Amino acid sequence: MPVKNEVSWRAIISDYSGKGELDVPQSLFDKMPVGRNIMTWNSMASAFARRELLLLARKLFDKMPIRNVMSWNSMVSVYALNGYMDLVRELFDLMPERGTKPNDITFVGMLTAYTHSGLADEGCRYFVNMSKVYGVQPEMKHYGCIVDLLIRAWIHIEIGIVDEVRSQVLKLEHQQSGYCVVLSNICAAASRWDDASKYEDFIEA
Repeated sequence: MPVKNEVSWRAIISDYSGKGELDVPQSLFDKMPVGRNIMTWNSMASAFARRELLLLARKLFDKMPIRNVMSWNSMVSVYALNGYMDLVRELFDLMPERGTKPNDITFVGMLTAYTHSGLADEGCRYFVNMSKVYGVQPEMKHYGCIVDLLIRAWIHIEIGIVDEVRSQVLKLEHQQSGYCVVLSNICAAASRWDDASKYEDFIEA
């Protein structure tokens, strides 16, 4: 096999793992004759994660000599999709301690985890703190996550949290009315008619 440098090894590992084949890329990874860089480590860890081999993915993640935000996001996302809320929190809290700042993809993973766990109030607080605490401005993908979270847990949410979310929604330049419709429906489903009417006023404004 004409493998001459680390770029070639990484390309082959990514190609095999992308096809769902793990034996070959793992063997190549273990036998790499040159130093592995962070992209090679990320490729192998992501291959395990895509196959939901979470213990192997985490073992490799923990062995990484250096990690970037992609490394962290990969593990946060796979834990989120599989419902491991405690592990998502653990990794999120470790990120700044290990010198990595959460980014927009990190928060998609976090909000996804809260959506699956049904912890609406806590998830909404993370959403509100995205910009306030972490300096990450919410994008449409984050609003989509938070609306999904609110819909799934509409009976149990605190109306004050919904108000905070609405204040973030109203900062959008586009599609404000669409999200206010959702917030109004959430309040109506919880029989909070005055609050539902309040959101309707924003739609009509």
